[in-house]
Amino acid sequence: MAGVSIHVVDVSRGVVAAGMQVELHAVGVSGRLELVAKGLTDATGLLNRPELSKTFLPGRYVAVFHVADFYRAQGITLPAVPFLDVVRFDFGIAEHANYEERPSSSRARTNDLMGTLQYMSPEQFGDPRLLDEPAQHYHLPFKCTPWGYSCFRGGA
Repeated sequence: MAGVSIHVVDVSRGVVAAGMQVELHAVGVSGRLELVAKGLTDATGLLNRPELSKTFLPGRYVAVFHVADFYRAQGITLPAVPFLDVVRFDFGIAEHANYEERPSSSRARTNDLMGTLQYMSPEQFGDPRLLDEPAQHYHLPFKCTPWGYSCFRGGA
């Protein structure tokens, strides 16, 4: 299953963040942001947009989360200048490496581990050669409070 899924959880209250404004942009050659999808997270905390189910081209992307607006809409009192307002998460989708065409000194080798066991690509458990692939599914769990957040590539 290709595509990108974005799931938002309000860990300060232990609930999904239904109703948060989220955007996904591709970063163009000149660095200009090109809107891919935009909307409010649904009752399950997912940004449920059909544009997210396609195979994404290799490149740089930006997920934007409107954290302060979400918490204010939930009745949470925030300072006039909130600690977190709009959070931008930059990530990339790499082109699948053709291992036979790259010089052996610049490519990962079969069974090489990339990263540490706690922070490695989930695909490496099945096949260490699959470090990144645009046809894979990219799941971005965004866990937040009014004072902090975590976003990473998940395994869903």
